[in-house]
Amino acid sequence: MNPQISFIMSDSDEKEFVDFIYKNDCTLLKTVLFENEKPGDLCECKDVYSCYYHIADKNYKADYEYTQTEFEVTNVNVKAFVALDEDFAPKPVIEFIRGRFNISVGRLYVNADRMSPEDKEFVMSKYKVFKKWIKKNSNHVARMGLFYNVYFLPGATQEYMENGCPLLP
Repeated sequence: MNPQISFIMSDSDEKEFVDFIYKNDCTLLKTVLFENEKPGDLCECKDVYSCYYHIADKNYKADYEYTQTEFEVTNVNVKAFVALDEDFAPKPVIEFIRGRFNISVGRLYVNADRMSPEDKEFVMSKYKVFKKWIKKNSNHVARMGLFYNVYFLPGATQEYMENGCPLLP
């Protein structure tokens, strides 16, 4: 099974997380999901208007590579996966979906099936570092069934408490 962790972050929580990503020799790549851009294009992240990103090695060049993933936005499901054009092998990236009070639960997710051993080792080691950061910095965990937890970072917990979120006691 491919690993994933679910979370809710505020803008300030996410800024700290993104800083941590860059301090760990990684970069963010944006997955374009806008009306005037080709859906699924993976390119350098120069803005914060996407909800969907990939974490990759800081030297990874991915401008305008086509990606696919499972993502829900404005009641439209787009189902796909990160793939190379030639053989559909997964790229060495970690999916990073923003989690917000007014968006949905975010997640870090790794699709390591059919990934080369070198890429898989890199991605899994970075995933563990980022997962540990989320767990260490969260101040509340909501259990959503037997095996599913959502980690709330401090800013998100504050927002949820102020708005009476049903996920928190």
